[in-house]
Amino acid sequence: ERGDGRSDVAVADAGPLVLLFLLESSRHAVENGLLAMAVEAASSAIRSRALPAAPDRLAIGVATFDSTLHCYQLGGSSSSTEPPGPQAYVVPDMADPFLPLPTAALLDRSEDKAAVLRTLAALPEAFQGSLEEGSCLGAAVRS
Repeated sequence: ERGDGRSDVAVADAGPLVLLFLLESSRHAVENGLLAMAVEAASSAIRSRALPAAPDRLAIGVATFDSTLHCYQLGGSSSSTEPPGPQAYVVPDMADPFLPLPTAALLDRSEDKAAVLRTLAALPEAFQGSLEEGSCLGAAVRS
């Protein structure tokens, strides 16, 4: 504390605002069209530039959940041996959820948004026929 009763406080850079599209992928969400509608709404927001914050202050990510949390790799390197479609990382422990590979799961807004749009577009087909009825919404939000 300084002599005048005020303390010196260092202000750190808050980092980017993170916008995580968290979409339910349970059987009920897929069968009732909720996943497809959420994908269309998220894609429309990205294409229309209706996202908050300045371009250098926004990071975008995509995750889905049923009884587990699925985080998608949007950035980083991908090899030609990987299967086509989005690369998902599953977080099965909902007692201690986390975001695996946070640097690969989040893209800066100024980067190519095509990876986010491709990932979103692939989700309805990826979960078509899913029998998973559970939902870990609370744990997914905490992650």
